[in-house]
Amino acid sequence: MMSDLGSWGKASGYEIREIAPLKPFRVPVSAITLGPSFQKMAQLVADDSSKPAWAVCAEDMRLIFWRDAPTPKLPNGSEIPFPLSRNNDMIWDPEWLRFYPFLRDVAPDGSQCTVDATPFVAGRQRIKKECFFLGGNSVYAHWMADTLPLLQAIQLAGLPQDLPIVTIQLRDWQRDTLACLGFPAERIIELDASSPSPCCSIIEFDKVWMADGFAMHQRFDYLRTTFAQCRQPHNLDEKGKQQSRVYVTRPPEIFGSNRVSNDAEICSFLEARGFKVVYGERMNTREKAELFGNADIVVCAPGSNIFNYFAFGRPECVMVNMWPIWLAESPHWTEMKLSHRYSAPFFDETVFVCGQPIEGIVGQTMEDPAFYPIELMEEALEQAEDKLQRMQHAHQFKVETIHKEEPIC
Repeated sequence: MMSDLGSWGKASGYEIREIAPLKPFRVPVSAITLGPSFQKMAQLVADDSSKPAWAVCAEDMRLIFWRDAPTPKLPNGSEIPFPLSRNNDMIWDPEWLRFYPFLRDVAPDGSQCTVDATPFVAGRQRIKKECFFLGGNSVYAHWMADTLPLLQAIQLAGLPQDLPIVTIQLRDWQRDTLACLGFPAERIIELDASSPSPCCSIIEFDKVWMADGFAMHQRFDYLRTTFAQCRQPHNLDEKGKQQSRVYVTRPPEIFGSNRVSNDAEICSFLEARGFKVVYGERMNTREKAELFGNADIVVCAPGSNIFNYFAFGRPECVMVNMWPIWLAESPHWTEMKLSHRYSAPFFDETVFVCGQPIEGIVGQTMEDPAFYPIELMEEALEQAEDKLQRMQHAHQFKVETIHKEEPIC
């Protein structure tokens, strides 16, 4: 939502509650075997975990809601809330601010600007009850990683547990995720998207809470813990061990050309080894919580599929992450940096498979299809099986140690 909501809240004179980090985060052991760019991103995540999160309360608050951000795209996508203080000032990156046509006279440090609200007068909304602004993003990955985890601030900051939640106008799958997290439809206030202005609108609040600052491991801990309540354990073999293998890929109707150029070959290869091929876009939240939450190995095609693993997987599960080699090798592309930022807490649970460029296409973005040789997939599955066995042994040792330390009544 903001790069530093806590600093903005303090500078604006609003009530702020700090939320201490839930637990320390260590750099995953696997990070030391990866390239320097991977290690750097992992270390940045570790540094972020030492900072507190914040819940900021503002009165007479205005948010400018921009539905289609101009170039360049901002890290949180196209739906960006702009908090304004009583004096119309904000703390933000001035390089970003200057791209927004409704902002004038941006100060060099980004702390001051003039807002031209003329185009948005017809699209004004006013919310007269105390509420929690969740905002949102229609991109699945950002909705799961950046938006939903902010809800934990309601409990951690000691806010009223019945606060209405203010969001963008949601899609059905977004309402479904909120329902599974325990936020029924009657508690959700969706912003009106029928504004005469095609670009944006202004929302005014009498009193609104906003939250930010959670490190990545805190975000996914919250999702995994909460979504775990939606599932029941199953798929046990004759020895009582869980056995479930999943390949999550993309249906052909979602993208004109699949990001895995030999996806049909990969599907046949994995199905012959007991994997179930699924399409995340065709599943509801509860089905995902059941499937991925009871799996021990999940193979993920490039894209937001990895967020199904991050949000619904168990700590004793292993992900085989299929990733184009050109993104893994370059330290400059945003896709790679964001992916590593999100992936860092899971390096010890991950086996990477680097896809190769196909003839006639020079890979540059995650949208470009890549070819994944069966030989690499076989090697990745062997590594995943070995990693899974070691993780399960470590988990069993931990459980046995805890039982031994229990006091005898």
